[in-house]
Amino acid sequence: MNYKLNLYLILFCSMIFSNNNLKFSADYLENIIENDIEKRIFNDNVVINNKTMVLYTSKAIYEPDLKKVTLIGNVKMYDQGDSLSCNKLILYDNQYKNFESIGNVNFYKGTQNIKCEHLLYNEISINNDVQIKLFNSAEIIDSTRKVLGDTLIINYQDSLIKDIKIKSNAQFYNYRNAKFKKTQNYQSIEDKMSSKKMFVNFNNGEVNNMYLSGMASTTFNVVEDTLVSGVSFSSGDSISIELKNNNIDRMRMFGGVKGKFEPELDNSRVDSTVIYQAEFIDYQLSNEVSYLYDNSLVNYDNNELKAGEIFIDWNENKLEARVKDSIYPSINGFGESPILGEKMEFDLISKRGKIIQGKTNFNQSFYKGETLTKDKNELFYINNSLFTTCELDHPHYYFYSDAMKMIPNDRIIAKPMTLYIRELPIFYLPFAVFPNKNGNRISGWIMPTFGNRSSTGTYLDNLGYYYVINNYSDYTFLFDIQDKKGIISNHEYRYKIRSGESWYNYILEGYMKYETKNYLAEGDEDISNLFSDNSQKIKNITFYHKQSFDPTQNIIINYKYKSSLDPEEINLNSRLDQNKLSSLSYQKRWEKNSLSIGFEEYEDLYISPPTQNNQINSYRWLTGPKMSFSFPQRKLVGNGDKWFNDIYLSYNLSYDHGKETYIKNSCIDNNQDEECDIISTDYELQESDEIIWRNSDEIDLIKGGAKNIIQLSMNSNINWLSITPRFTITEDWLWQSRNYTQYNDNNVYSYDYTNSSDFHRRLTWNASVNLNTKIYGILPINIGDLISLRHKINPQIIFNYTPNLKNTYKSQFQEFEELEGHIIEKDILAGTYANSIYEESQKIRFSLSNAFQIKTKNNEGVSNKRDFLNIDMTADYDNNLENKLSLIDSRWSFKKDNGGELFFIHMQHNIYDEILNDDGTTSYNNLLSKGRGPKLEFLKAQMSTRFSLRGTSDNIYDEIPISSTTRDTTNFNSILAMDQFKPKINNDEVWRSDINLSIQGEYDIDEHKWNFNYFNLDSYNTIHLTKNWLFTYISGVNLIDMKINSQSLKFYRELHCWEFMFTWWPNGFSKGFQLSINVKHPDLQDVRVRSSSSNRQFNIN
Repeated sequence: MNYKLNLYLILFCSMIFSNNNLKFSADYLENIIENDIEKRIFNDNVVINNKTMVLYTSKAIYEPDLKKVTLIGNVKMYDQGDSLSCNKLILYDNQYKNFESIGNVNFYKGTQNIKCEHLLYNEISINNDVQIKLFNSAEIIDSTRKVLGDTLIINYQDSLIKDIKIKSNAQFYNYRNAKFKKTQNYQSIEDKMSSKKMFVNFNNGEVNNMYLSGMASTTFNVVEDTLVSGVSFSSGDSISIELKNNNIDRMRMFGGVKGKFEPELDNSRVDSTVIYQAEFIDYQLSNEVSYLYDNSLVNYDNNELKAGEIFIDWNENKLEARVKDSIYPSINGFGESPILGEKMEFDLISKRGKIIQGKTNFNQSFYKGETLTKDKNELFYINNSLFTTCELDHPHYYFYSDAMKMIPNDRIIAKPMTLYIRELPIFYLPFAVFPNKNGNRISGWIMPTFGNRSSTGTYLDNLGYYYVINNYSDYTFLFDIQDKKGIISNHEYRYKIRSGESWYNYILEGYMKYETKNYLAEGDEDISNLFSDNSQKIKNITFYHKQSFDPTQNIIINYKYKSSLDPEEINLNSRLDQNKLSSLSYQKRWEKNSLSIGFEEYEDLYISPPTQNNQINSYRWLTGPKMSFSFPQRKLVGNGDKWFNDIYLSYNLSYDHGKETYIKNSCIDNNQDEECDIISTDYELQESDEIIWRNSDEIDLIKGGAKNIIQLSMNSNINWLSITPRFTITEDWLWQSRNYTQYNDNNVYSYDYTNSSDFHRRLTWNASVNLNTKIYGILPINIGDLISLRHKINPQIIFNYTPNLKNTYKSQFQEFEELEGHIIEKDILAGTYANSIYEESQKIRFSLSNAFQIKTKNNEGVSNKRDFLNIDMTADYDNNLENKLSLIDSRWSFKKDNGGELFFIHMQHNIYDEILNDDGTTSYNNLLSKGRGPKLEFLKAQMSTRFSLRGTSDNIYDEIPISSTTRDTTNFNSILAMDQFKPKINNDEVWRSDINLSIQGEYDIDEHKWNFNYFNLDSYNTIHLTKNWLFTYISGVNLIDMKINSQSLKFYRELHCWEFMFTWWPNGFSKGFQLSINVKHPDLQDVRVRSSSSNRQFNIN
């Protein structure tokens, strides 16, 4: 039975209610019984006394039967030196010493300040042992530390903290005083520890040890003699910390430990950040030593050291790496691969290191040494060193040196150096330099090629030096000497600057090449005669310079000079390419416009002797300045959806100052005095006569002009039809014209002209309309992998109209009368910049493009689409001609799977029969009007196909440790190109033959037979004779003449780190042989023996 007794006492003074241990006072009291439980409710200015404890609140609920007091609102509690404030407080037990505090809890207990959202306070013994549990944003702060976490459990013993347990998001801050400079005052410094969980153990109120579990991390200051020498950061799965006198004494870190030490530069002898990691680290601060175990790594000043175990003495600043669990010490070297050793020592101050039994590899080369040291300048020194490209533990060959110096990204210097093959010394050098490139340019000697050829004798090629002048320029010198041919020297200077600071060198780049060749006279093989009068001297000069002032403008200068004739040159175009060419151009680009200005001069240095009288040779010319300004196509009236918004305008202005041409004329020398003789027009050439060039040149000066081109066009679409009308206006301004003169020699008319300087203007125009569309069709087919056939048709009609403007510019034509009153018109602006003027023209071009594609799907469901046939047809209609329709041109192209062309047919058909009349005129009969189809006028076909045959045997050479790739001959353009590639061993093949068949022919309509331009069968054949030997035969056969154009035979063997190859060319220009034995490594392939009897000028590579 529930009942309620209300008692309201309204007093003007406080009311006091007493209970055994508690004394209450308040402005209001309400006494109720609820669920058989008595409740006394105190409101306003509530004060509760309990022995030494005093509590204040706005409301208190006292439940005598439960021995429970609940304080609500602005709660404050004072008990001797302790105080607490919160939103709600619950007192319970007989003595009312245990309590629960909720909401904005702020608890001062002795020297600690405790904050949280929820607090449980329990006395657990009569010795004042207390346990406090904190929940939600909990923290405890005193003068030297701060502890944070989601949940904290604090145990007190004899009023001092015994331990703290932090169950989640644990953070521990420790505060100390230290100096950053000796002359400064002490400053407060902060150490921080954090983890998921944390246990802190105290001794006499001071932290004794800590254990951090789960994503543990620490940040602490290293203090030496009151000075902060640096800050240490570390993290791991868990961390155990021991402290003495409020300072960290020892720290052990477990599981994926990572950390770094950042020195305070004025207070530490270590001048760079030390980064470290290991599976376990024992850091003994009192002894100033660290032990790193398992997958240990230390990175210091770009030195990365790895080992199974690393020991660091911070007092001596020494580091020592040792082998553990077969993990050898390693340090980053002078290449991509590290340096390994049995033991490594490193001084953090001097940055010098020593490696015992060190070894490394770089650029496919291997280095070993008894001791290896590294100084602070990143230089390596190796004693009793060995260098090889053979990766075996006992290499087939190696270079040995007592002392070797390695300069990173530069070079390797060894002195002395001895080459050993199979442990036998072969040759000795007092010193040697090897490149240590690592992608960077370095200065150094270029290794020459030594050998013997029948055409040149004993030779030493490409001996030279490469010199890096600075970061943006270099110089190369190469020297060849051949005792049966001569001497060749090459010089090249290059420069390149990008984003320079000045306006004139935003980009500055170019080169200069100078080549000289001194050859013996033909048939002379005595090198001592090289500098005699009969020897031949050749000089080639090339200069190129490009200077950009900003991304939109630049200037380019070109100069090329080639003199004399290289007797070894087999290319006809190269033999005639003896000239001097120089040019200068300037270009400027805007967002939508561009401007270019240029000059050019050309001169042939080799002029072939004349073959007939009055022969003309224009051997030299000068042009410029030339200028071009472009205003690209853009919309005429801006954007919009009206029809006129699709009208586009473009403008181009070009100016040419003119051309000055130097012309040689031939004449007859009939008395061999190298002078032209005056002869009559009916003179008959005698056998003793010579035809020579006149000593004086004729100069033809053509003045230029300006051309203005304005074009209007419109892009429009009417449903499926695309229509593009175009209107072009061209206006020419000329400063020169021709004045013609007619000559009549027995009714044989000829014309000559003289140039006159006067101004003329000519405006011409033409119009065109382009109609085109695209039609698609798909035919579903389900046959095997084929699923559909796609046909795309692109018909197009182009109409062009050009007016007859001769009446408009009648003054620009000279008329001459020939036989029977026939009038000849000569354009006085012919040969100039001006457009020619023609009769009125109305032309229509019809074209039809067909593309057939097939779509397939493989077993995995992946679809693929490819072209297999293209058919293009064109024909022109000209209303001014009697045979108004031109030949119908059709081209059929059948495609391979890879998109290349398999078979091509080119045909031309005519719908007219051409009839020669008795009066010499020609008439045409339309075959279509007679019910006949177009007749075939031209037929050309060509085919090219390639296929491979091969014989395999599973795992026939598995025991051979040679890696290679299967060759790809799909891109070979000729047998000569195929011949330049050395064979590759493929352990999966016994033999292979790659065959290419190509044929091209034209059908003779009148003779009804095929005439073949070429019919070639090329093959590349390989046979693995044994596990190590490979035989290659390459041939090119002309099936028309049934002759072998080219063939070569090769015997090749890989000797692990060496390779052997013998090549024989049985016929042709390259007839001869070549034997080569060399190191396979690309940087050492000039360490070889080579002998040759071939005239071939390229090297097999």
